[in-house]
Amino acid sequence: MTKLHNFLIIILLIWAISATILAFTYYQKYIETEKLHRGQIIYVDIGINYGNGTLIWFNSTRLLAGASAYQALLLVANNVNASEGVYGVYIHGINNVNEYDDVYWFYAIYNRSVPTWVKVGEWIYPSIASNNLILQDKDIVVWVFFNYAKYASNFPVPTSTDYLR
Repeated sequence: MTKLHNFLIIILLIWAISATILAFTYYQKYIETEKLHRGQIIYVDIGINYGNGTLIWFNSTRLLAGASAYQALLLVANNVNASEGVYGVYIHGINNVNEYDDVYWFYAIYNRSVPTWVKVGEWIYPSIASNNLILQDKDIVVWVFFNYAKYASNFPVPTSTDYLR
């Protein structure tokens, strides 16, 4: 065997040992993290109603306990246009569908006791910003895009597939 051949074997052994140690270390960290969060995973159903007849569901979305409605939206939406103000996060757009004129994004939660702005059947349009509403296991949240001027006195059911703009 040549010196180059021996050198390459040594380099490969060092690489193999290093990779094994690194993989074991990350596996241990994964196990520790899983133990921390075991039993602290919640499942929620999230809907995005674009107000044009399109309602998309993300059922059984896994979240860590303590996640807000806003964090759930960030998890399922491809793009969220939001700003933070004194009262919390305000949503300007979801998946490149942005507010215009009197058409805005609202969110509603099903059958939960939360600070209420408007109630429609079992649906609650909360009076708090979405980043301040902590979700619970099996919650149902729908983001709905509708014309506030048109529906201000009669909020729509968030799962409506009527044209709401």
